[in-house]
Amino acid sequence: MPRCALLALLVLLSARPARAESALLASARGVAHDLGSVPRSALVVAAPLASDVAAPRGDALAVRIASLVASAVGSDAVASERPATLAIARARASAAKAGALVFLDVRVDTGELRVTADVYPVTTNAWDRLRTPPLPPSAHAYVHAPVAAEVRSYLSPLHLERARVTKFAQDAGVVLAMACGDVDGRGGNDLVLVTEREVLWGYLSERRFVVARRAPASAIGHRAPVPLREPFATAVIAGGEGTVAVAWGDRLGARMGPDLAPREVLAGFPVASEHGLACALSDAAHGGFTDARVRCSDGRSLMEPPSTSAARATLDAWASVDLGVGAPVLAARDVSGPLRLSREGLPDVLIVNDVGAQVVVGDLDQDGVPEVVTTLARGEDALVVSSWTKEGLAPRQRWAAPAGVDAVAVCPAEVDDAPSVVAAVGGEIWVVR
Repeated sequence: MPRCALLALLVLLSARPARAESALLASARGVAHDLGSVPRSALVVAAPLASDVAAPRGDALAVRIASLVASAVGSDAVASERPATLAIARARASAAKAGALVFLDVRVDTGELRVTADVYPVTTNAWDRLRTPPLPPSAHAYVHAPVAAEVRSYLSPLHLERARVTKFAQDAGVVLAMACGDVDGRGGNDLVLVTEREVLWGYLSERRFVVARRAPASAIGHRAPVPLREPFATAVIAGGEGTVAVAWGDRLGARMGPDLAPREVLAGFPVASEHGLACALSDAAHGGFTDARVRCSDGRSLMEPPSTSAARATLDAWASVDLGVGAPVLAARDVSGPLRLSREGLPDVLIVNDVGAQVVVGDLDQDGVPEVVTTLARGEDALVVSSWTKEGLAPRQRWAAPAGVDAVAVCPAEVDDAPSVVAAVGGEIWVVR
């Protein structure tokens, strides 16, 4: 089985990033911030939830957001206890003699919670309401954030046990690394594949990987002064920045745009980081990279290695996911074999043995419990999905992969409002959804 690492950074930028203790609270604060000063005694009313997935508690979600927005707005604002259309909301605000109407359009669409807010003046005189057309909004705000466990609790639950594999042909050859996300800013997920010879990005259609752009490795990165002994690469998509970043074990990395033309030489291997696009320095003597993250532009340290892992350990796989509670889940595999799972700032560490060098993490069923996707260290390979619970790793799904898993990544929620897993397996791309 090839020992090549995948590191995918999937960055979904929102108007107000939901990295606080509560995604809903962060969204409400973002709305209040963008609306600015709202007249006193405003009435906050949410429209009925519009969702592209089943939402058995949709009204409760809309009312909850309205309540949080009212608290964030302050100035004696109150929230309506029932969703309503704009016309009914105007009537309620008038009857209550509210200082203003804050009307919320709440939607769950393609894996995102989207909240649009408008502030309307309130006409309390019945005759004025009849003889004048409705006044336009005086302020507007829009925020969006990925659907996470808190929002998912109002929607139909996801069941990992029902996940299935769909296979797509690819002719790029042996894939050293891959990443999934929006490369060109047009929405929808793209794939970046990195081989020894080239970088390709494209999309999946009609059971095959369709190449939109490709560039030879020789045109992207210069030869590394001290190359790694084995084929090795990492790939990152920073969709909000229009950035594709790759690096090889024998070639310096580069930051590129959708055209795959190099824009900046990287100081190391691009890796997932709460700081955005970060890099890890090569450790050619031990066949991997250090666990210290640095700025890709100049190699200056962003932070010390996590206290939960051995200082200056040499890794061959690194992945992380932020579940929206301010403590990213980290997965770091030492070149000697053990995988360390940890949460930054927390003392608990889980050591996992006998896993391969393909590792990613994500909340695949959006229940607040992280899933760890691994391969096998020996024997016939397989793609294994486990949940990291308080009792340890709980296996959820397993798919045999006799051809060997060369790379793996997590894609942002898209069609079915849930993240998916993609894996390069021989001459195929597997999509687990």
